[in-house]
Amino acid sequence: MIWRTSLRGISSLDSAHHLVFCLWVRGQYEQTRQLSEDTLTRLRRVLGDDHPHTRDSAHNLAAVLASLSEHGQADQLDEQIRFQLLG
Repeated sequence: MIWRTSLRGISSLDSAHHLVFCLWVRGQYEQTRQLSEDTLTRLRRVLGDDHPHTRDSAHNLAAVLASLSEHGQADQLDEQIRFQLLG
């Protein structure tokens, strides 16, 4: 039972991760930002900061922030990702 619940939770996060991309492509940046921030928070909690899905989600949020002309926040998030990858 716990195993199924965990898989369902990860599946939901994966779906949200893909929905973020679809909204971004459609130019719905504010909705994308809200969902991306929520998805990243949940992925960090469930999978941890070092998981590839979490890093992908953080990169997506950085792209959304750049699309909203919030380049400082986008650069900061990208820098965090690079630091995690390179140490």
